[in-house]
Amino acid sequence: MILASLAVLFVSGVIHLFDLRFRKGDVYPPYSSLRADPLGTKVMYDALDELDHIKAVRNYLPINRLDRLSGTTALFLGISEYTLMNMDEQSAESLEGFVQKGNRLFISLSHDKDIISLIEEMADMEEIKDEKDEENTGEEENDEGCDEINKAPYEPKTVSLAQRWGVDIDHDTSSGDDDFFYACPSESSEIVTWNTSAFFTITDNAWHSLYTCKDNPVIIERPFGDGSILISTDTFFLSNEAMKDERHSALLTYIIGPNHKVIFEETHFGIVKRLGIASLIIKYDLIWFVFAMGVLAVLFIWKNSSSLVPGAFDMPEDASSNGKDFTTGLINLIQRNIPSKDIIDTCLDEWEKAFGRTNKDALSRLKEARSVVLRQDKTKKSEAEIVKRYKTITRILAGRPNE
Repeated sequence: MILASLAVLFVSGVIHLFDLRFRKGDVYPPYSSLRADPLGTKVMYDALDELDHIKAVRNYLPINRLDRLSGTTALFLGISEYTLMNMDEQSAESLEGFVQKGNRLFISLSHDKDIISLIEEMADMEEIKDEKDEENTGEEENDEGCDEINKAPYEPKTVSLAQRWGVDIDHDTSSGDDDFFYACPSESSEIVTWNTSAFFTITDNAWHSLYTCKDNPVIIERPFGDGSILISTDTFFLSNEAMKDERHSALLTYIIGPNHKVIFEETHFGIVKRLGIASLIIKYDLIWFVFAMGVLAVLFIWKNSSSLVPGAFDMPEDASSNGKDFTTGLINLIQRNIPSKDIIDTCLDEWEKAFGRTNKDALSRLKEARSVVLRQDKTKKSEAEIVKRYKTITRILAGRPNE
């Protein structure tokens, strides 16, 4: 009992700890709308969702489903520069199709102090890979019969969204990692604290700068089809901490635009919802149905594993050891319920129910037996007299009156 109680307390404590972690949200990546600590964007999500004219939702489904929407602003917050530079072509085309339908796309980059060295390291790795590919080219030509065996696994084609849209991302390497900058808008006096040295180099004249830092564009916008695209080098001004200490309502309103639906994209954080049986059960509110089916299954298994009727091996041992059988039980039952003086009349009544109505011969023997009963002296109630009378009636009913 003590061990069971300790086990219950341990499980309850573990569940409580997990609940606290998920409520705080620090199990999610920075700038996720599911994160409630200073590095998340849950405050912005909740604030937009409380507005009457705006509906805020989170997206956990693949990006290629976005191009089906209209009148929507999609927020890709805290996306890494590597993801922006290496997005699979199908997702890139889906984003472009989403914007061309008149929607609005906002992308903000995450602030990573080691991003420059990381990109340089990845570039070096790509160069090494290209050199190895060139070395292996001659060997593969001499070994054409093994092409199918040595064929590399399929990798989706990736594209750079920045270069595809006519913009490059650079870094001010002269600034320290812990330096803070101030981004100034082009048409107002509102100043935003900036936490990254990254800036844009525009190669397509369709872009125009909204905010600059040290005369370098840090928030840019361009029309694309019937919609528009905005990109920011920093995301901190949208975080929970910024919503508390340094809120910029005008900038937030401009980012959302005129649309009444705002999607907080979560798939680039690796938070993906895959539709399965469990998801469909929850979606269509079938939990109670599944629970009922489970109960029925348990009852079915229980019914087939143990019988509700006791088996022959469950019979009491004294049923045979004391010399009692079913005939003895029947005699005891009759003795308890039928008086001795009525036993003959009861036997005749039962015989009449069983045989007296089947033919005339049986009916005539029944009348003769009753006449014998009437002629007998009923004042004689000894067992011997009753047995004698019973034997006489038995011979008459059996058709042997003279035996």
